[in-house]
Amino acid sequence: MALRHGNFQHSCEGKLGADNTLCNTPWVAREVEALVRDVRAKTPKAIKARMKVRYGVEISYWTAWNVRQICIESIVGSYDQGYHDLPSLCMEILKSNPGSIARTWRQDDTL
Repeated sequence: MALRHGNFQHSCEGKLGADNTLCNTPWVAREVEALVRDVRAKTPKAIKARMKVRYGVEISYWTAWNVRQICIESIVGSYDQGYHDLPSLCMEILKSNPGSIARTWRQDDTL
């Protein structure tokens, strides 16, 4: 079974199921990112169901969980980058809004 999605062609020839390496996390993430963005498939269970209905492919809960994390990071950015950007965001708040109070701190032992 060959599937075409936009300019991307995917083939799930042979075995379908959780062991299908052709239907891996990055591919599934590309397929469901729009759904996660539209809040129609925020849960791993919903992602699993979408892949089953649309492609007839069973993916594991773990793959669906990883897909969800990849999509959310792609949409809103990583937590690490957000924490890294906090000091500069505080400075921007103080510069653009004189008289504002903005503080940030971190505990070096826990980062």
